[in-house]
Amino acid sequence: MTKFNIRGGFGDSSKPDVNAREQDNLYLAVNSKWLKDNPVPAGESSINGFDIAEQQTRKHLLKDFSAFVAGKKPVPQVKNFNKAVEFYRVAEDEEKRAADGAASIKEDLTFLTGFNDLADVNKNLANLLLADNLPFKFEVEPDFKDAQLNIVTFYRQNLILSDTSYYGNEKTANLLDVWQK
Repeated sequence: MTKFNIRGGFGDSSKPDVNAREQDNLYLAVNSKWLKDNPVPAGESSINGFDIAEQQTRKHLLKDFSAFVAGKKPVPQVKNFNKAVEFYRVAEDEEKRAADGAASIKEDLTFLTGFNDLADVNKNLANLLLADNLPFKFEVEPDFKDAQLNIVTFYRQNLILSDTSYYGNEKTANLLDVWQK
């Protein structure tokens, strides 16, 4: 990775300097304390206040849901909130997921592996699209260069894992093992 130092005023703006004076380097004088207290996490290209708020919110949500599941905190009486807690309980039960294996998707796998050629795919295209079982997605939308035409845009399915804050921990190996099987 190539690093470039951004210089501004006197000093290197890429390194926090809490003693910087406004007249010497306004950027460092204003931002150094925040830069020092909020280093860019490994695997990220930047960090900002919204990222920090998201991380803190995620941390609090996981802590709260763990407390709801363990019965240490009462479940709020909000419509369908108990369903979210139950979903969290099921998602956290790694032993049950391991025991179930691929049983829950067996029917889908049988359906997908039953195709012999593109004609089979074509015959079942409506079901495939409705079930969201293709390795790609597509949309029909207006052509931005000529509004009289529509275009078909193909793109990949979503990734199996979200950002690294979700799987960048001791559970990573378990999750990847499950997805590789």
